Amino acid sequence: MAVTVTWYGQAIFLLKSSSASILIDPYFSNACAAEGFIRLYAPPVRKGELSVDYLMSTHDHSDHLDIDTVRDYVRWGNFYGPSSCVDHLKRENFAAEKIHEFNRGQKISLGDFSISAVHAEHTDDSIGIMAEIGGKRLYFSGDTLMNPKLFDIKEKEPDAAFICINGKFGNMTWQEAVIYAHALKVKAAFPFHYDLFAVNSENPAFFAGAFQGSPIKCRILEMGKSYNLDELVDHK
Repeated sequence: MAVTVTWYGQAIFLLKSSSASILIDPYFSNACAAEGFIRLYAPPVRKGELSVDYLMSTHDHSDHLDIDTVRDYVRWGNFYGPSSCVDHLKRENFAAEKIHEFNRGQKISLGDFSISAVHAEHTDDSIGIMAEIGGKRLYFSGDTLMNPKLFDIKEKEPDAAFICINGKFGNMTWQEAVIYAHALKVKAAFPFHYDLFAVNSENPAFFAGAFQGSPIKCRILEMGKSYNLDELVDHK
């Protein structure tokens, strides 16, 4: 089976190969409405519809680690995330043997994926995720402000960068995200974290348009569509 990447809105990505499926930062409920963040569209999956081997969160905010989603929407085998996320799940009485700390600087193998936790400037222990498979390296920024520590990620030579662009609530602006993608020297860049809440939205066309005439290819992903990894990185 080919390696695929599927975006489900906000910061939610599903990575899938013949040996593993990894869901990053799922938020399918409307739990954030209590804080004034109301969904602009219905969840793209129904409760219990999605089953994955591994669940990952980049930090302990409700739109990235949502207890309703983890309990009701997704069937999963093992969870990996920063210490704060693990502590949260344990307080909610999830099985301790299925929950694993994954902090900055750590590297794990999940099926044929090699996953590294890198710096994200958002919460005390927030992470970005570098996923390598088949010689291709995908970088998911998670939520992050622009910070000099982020430029160390260039040394990992990502082929594609999936970058937050909303410019509010602890995230870089789309202009900063463009600068960052160029600094990383990626082949392809994709915006996310711009679509789910009216109070925290941005127009991804601004980000995509900034790469016209650039060697970096940019695509606004279609929600729920599975993209072949080679197609995304090489734009064949």
